Amino acid sequence: MAKAGDVIENPITGERVTFLKTAGDTSGQLLQQDFIIQPQGFVVIPHIHPKQEERFKLLSGSLRMQVDGHEQTVHANEEIAVPASAAHAWWNDDDTEAHVIVEFRPALNSETLFGLARDGKADAQARPNPFQFAVIAQTFKEEALPAASKDRLLLGTLGPLLAFIGRLLGYKAVYPEYTQSPQNASVLAAPVQ
Repeated sequence: MAKAGDVIENPITGERVTFLKTAGDTSGQLLQQDFIIQPQGFVVIPHIHPKQEERFKLLSGSLRMQVDGHEQTVHANEEIAVPASAAHAWWNDDDTEAHVIVEFRPALNSETLFGLARDGKADAQARPNPFQFAVIAQTFKEEALPAASKDRLLLGTLGPLLAFIGRLLGYKAVYPEYTQSPQNASVLAAPVQ
């Protein structure tokens, strides 16, 4: 279970994340992380958070960000807030590492994908296998979705079948070793369907 001070490194995306405040620390209101993004590091896919604001505060370096189709560079000592439902992606196209504090409000289940990547349960683009991804995506479709409409359509049509098969294969939406969000209690206790 993620707790303040835990560090997750993702060699695929070039990210090192230190949890500063977790869902358990803040009654689910905030997930705060300290990110170090290596040169050429990136977020997995352009995505949206239907019910979360994501805030970036650059401490050093710079990040390229695309928010709702508008691309910009965010520099040290600048902040950018990505409102709920805004399509966004970010990457470090500089030759120095970027240091950024990232906050999610509310926390929801944002810790799980980092844990899967840390444990080598992700592909070369840092995505879990299709069955694992479908189980997570179907369970938390109100929390995070791919930004591309074709990917959302694919998840909407094939997602339920892939998630059903994934659950039969033993994949879960929430792993207690990755998250301690109070919102997860019912998901953790729910029988596999």
